[in-house]
Amino acid sequence: MEKDLLQKLIELTIDLEGDLRVARDRDDAEALALARKKSEEITALLAETPAAPAEPATPAEPQVVEVAEPAPEPVAEASVVLDTVAATKPRPDLRRSLTLNDLFRFRREIFAGSESDFNDTLDLLNSMSSADEATDYLIGDLALDAENPDVKDFIEIIQRHFK
Repeated sequence: MEKDLLQKLIELTIDLEGDLRVARDRDDAEALALARKKSEEITALLAETPAAPAEPATPAEPQVVEVAEPAPEPVAEASVVLDTVAATKPRPDLRRSLTLNDLFRFRREIFAGSESDFNDTLDLLNSMSSADEATDYLIGDLALDAENPDVKDFIEIIQRHFK
């Protein structure tokens, strides 16, 4: 019986890892919901597992009976863990949001062909926490022309990246 329980825990854990990876990589709410469900199942199974047998007491020693504390609420624990994972999920590199043509076009048209300026800007944008912060930096600090169609396209891609 215990081997079946362990096998089920292993399978659920592997499924949970896959769902969490999909939720992280694709920002997929359905995968996150599946991961929550798997986490709840794992927590419930762990609550059902019998405790490891204690070492046998010697006859001269009185036996001490330990009362196990009630298992924590599975839903609350699973939600807290998964919400923390979702909140700390690193955002993929901004360069992955740009096509090869975009990379060449934006470097040529916005950054006057300077690869170092373009890469420094992308690195800085990657470290920012919101689309508004990124847009303010591009328009305010770099003084890019907000009416330029290339700048508009660049900002649109950046805003999608932060969603």
